[in-house]
This record gives sequence, C-alpha cells and structure tokens, in this order.
Amino acid sequence: MPPVTFARFEREILDLYRPPQRRKATLAKMAKVLDEIHELGVRRTSDLTPGTIVRWLAAHAERRPATNRSYLGSLRAAVNIGRKLGYLRVSPWDVRSDWIPLDVEDDAVPTVRRHLTLDEVGLVLDQADAEAIAGSWPAGRLQALVYTYAFTGLRKAEALGLLVADLNLAGRYLEVRGRRSRRLKTRSSRRRVAIHPELAVILSRWISRTGSEWLFPTLRREGPWLHGPNGGKALDQVKALCMRCGIEGVTIQAFRRSLATHARRFGLGPLEVRDLLGHTSERTQEWYLEDDLEDQRAAVGKIAYRPAASAARL
Repeated sequence: MPPVTFARFEREILDLYRPPQRRKATLAKMAKVLDEIHELGVRRTSDLTPGTIVRWLAAHAERRPATNRSYLGSLRAAVNIGRKLGYLRVSPWDVRSDWIPLDVEDDAVPTVRRHLTLDEVGLVLDQADAEAIAGSWPAGRLQALVYTYAFTGLRKAEALGLLVADLNLAGRYLEVRGRRSRRLKTRSSRRRVAIHPELAVILSRWISRTGSEWLFPTLRREGPWLHGPNGGKALDQVKALCMRCGIEGVTIQAFRRSLATHARRFGLGPLEVRDLLGHTSERTQEWYLEDDLEDQRAAVGKIAYRPAASAARL
C-alpha cells in the first residue's frame, strides 16, 4: 500500500487511542506529538524520516529529555501501527534505536531516582514503621501504602484505586480491577496479586482503620486518595517520607522498578515478574530493569569455576 496523507494517518491513529481503548491522558499525549510532527511540514507518511525526528528534537530542545523521550515513545507506537497498515516501509527507529540516550542528564531539574537499592527500600519501610508507631491515621495510611508499593510493584493508580473489598487476607491476595475513577493501563493489568507475609501484617492492622470502602481513602474518607492539594497528594507524601530518610528524587514508580530490578535476586523468574507487575509481555520488563551494583555483587559471588574442595586447598 502506498504512503497516505499524514492527516489521514493522524486521524486513524487517534481513533485507535480514544477512550475506552486508551486513557484520556494517553490520547492527549499521542495527539500532541502527532500535531507537533505535522507542524514540521510532514504531509505524507513517507515524510516520517530520521531527519524528521532530528528536526522535532531541535524544535523542542527546551523540554526535559525525559519528556521528549516519553513523546517519542508515543510516536514510535504510531509508526509501528503505520508499518503494519502498510503506510510506511521504514521506521526512524530502524536507523537509531534510542534518539535520546538514557545517560543524557537534565541539569535544570533534580535527578529522578529510577529505582532504589535493597538497603534504601529497607530504610523507607523502617521510617514508615517508626512514624506509624505514634498511631496517627495519616501515618498508618502512608505506611500501608508504601508497603503495598514495595511488595507488589503496583502502579500508582492501581494501588490508590483499591477497595477494601479488593483485599482478601484469607486468600492472601489483592484484586486489581478497573473502575470509572481508575481505568487500567492494559487488559493484563486486571489481575490478582499475591500478598507478601510482611505486607499482610501491615494491611491486617490498617484495614480496620480505613473508615471507608476505599483501602487508601482521602482524609475525609470520601473517596480514593487519587488527588489532593500540593503536599497532600500520595506522591508528595511518599516523596517526603523518602526525604526524611535522606533519599531524594523518589517517585512511586521507583518502587515498581525496584521490584523488577531485584527480582532475580529474590529468585523470581521472568514469567513470575510479568504476572506480578501485570505486563502484557516479558519484553515490557526490559524497560523496568536498572543496573544495581549490589545485585551484581551478589550475582558474581555465585560464580564458581572450580569445585569447593579444590578452592579450599588454595
């Protein structure tokens, strides 16, 4: 099939991304990057060349590298659809796999922690425990939420949208479902997530204190803790907790990446991690794996070229 006009291509892609097929935010991001590409003078799908990407990056050099990388991820998805429809023969990503190297730093903003070491996760959990001892309701809520992120790797909204009824302590699992207030990212996101014994202890204490049908409600117990004023949002509270441990730049996704990164050290295989995190395929996990020196040290310690008896004689 020959190339088509970019206007037609854009229209067909956005039709595929409209709710309920995708979230509104996902649609908005796709629409923005396609519109910006169109503004560069791209008139047909055959005009989507490596040079187009270079010009787009130059036109938006003032943005954070992470932001441009996110937009390029959406554009790459659109290009892949275009290739399957026969609108493009070659993708710019056939020429270069990563147009913004991951080692590009943005000096204008604080460094964002992509994952935490095992010791750092332990510090955060210890801090949450210490603050919850005083017995305040907000501290108990934050403790239960941080433990949930650390031991399940749930996405931010997946955890915050849980109902008390989604928690099955007898069966030791959480039921992740989509709702109007929180649509799931993919079909495989709907799943049962097993509960670690440590998490089960924390949630069993917390569940009687929620005062709401929601597992992590707002201060007024009127709905899920999905929003809030500056400083009062779930992300703000998690960041502040980590700051009190001396760990800066932490996001909620960092806990998800931490679980994926340390999975092999915990003895979890690729299929187990895929099911736990709700990924569609094992390839998705590659985006979540980070280099961790502690894990490397633990791994190399298992390397043995000679029998233990021979090594003992040296």
